[in-house]
Amino acid sequence: MADEWSDFSRVYDDSESEFGKRLALTQDVLRSVLDATPPGATTLLDLCAGAGRVVLPVLATHARGPDVHAWLVDSDPLACEDARETVDELHLSGVEVVTADAGRAATYAGFPRADIVVLSGVLHHLWRRDARRTVAGLRQVCAADATLIWTLGWAKGFGVDDFREELARAGFRELEVRSHGTLREHEAFVGTHRMEGSPEPLERDQTWFRFRRRDPGLLSALGHARRTARKRVASLRRG
Repeated sequence: MADEWSDFSRVYDDSESEFGKRLALTQDVLRSVLDATPPGATTLLDLCAGAGRVVLPVLATHARGPDVHAWLVDSDPLACEDARETVDELHLSGVEVVTADAGRAATYAGFPRADIVVLSGVLHHLWRRDARRTVAGLRQVCAADATLIWTLGWAKGFGVDDFREELARAGFRELEVRSHGTLREHEAFVGTHRMEGSPEPLERDQTWFRFRRRDPGLLSALGHARRTARKRVASLRRG
């Protein structure tokens, strides 16, 4: 399974692909969120971060990057290895890569509250009941007024409007929702929400989500592209 998820991350290699366009927009949204973040230290949590494709290139180039202490959580040891290599090559001293189950609350014991939470490429793999648990669980890891960045085209049993309703029900106020076209024949979006009200205590025994088994249509999208973490490093250095 770890090999499959490492392979899956390579679908982002093609910047003109559906996944590549989602990546570009998500990074653009993250830059905008960092632009609007108050001065001083900022904490960021990326759930199911994979090789860190969303967060690491942005932190390496954004003026606020040195202010950010980020935790990237993923259960795939190969993806985490890639992420750690990129962190070292980009000299991102404020980034920690954690190999653990992002769907279990116990994983976040000892983590500081996050000012920014990234939930990219996750929701498609969840049933609605798990998406609901995840939204509620985010209040246990968010700092006051935290910003959530999320992506979704379509997931099992619910769509973007359903997810927005879940966020509103859990006390997250919508800031912006932007479309990047289609993803697997469904219109796809990147959204930002602000958590309102007080954070909640971490309930360590909770499991917020488990990924559904991937379907053949998704497996066919994997392709044969090489890992691009090192390519991104080379590109950043050339720039």
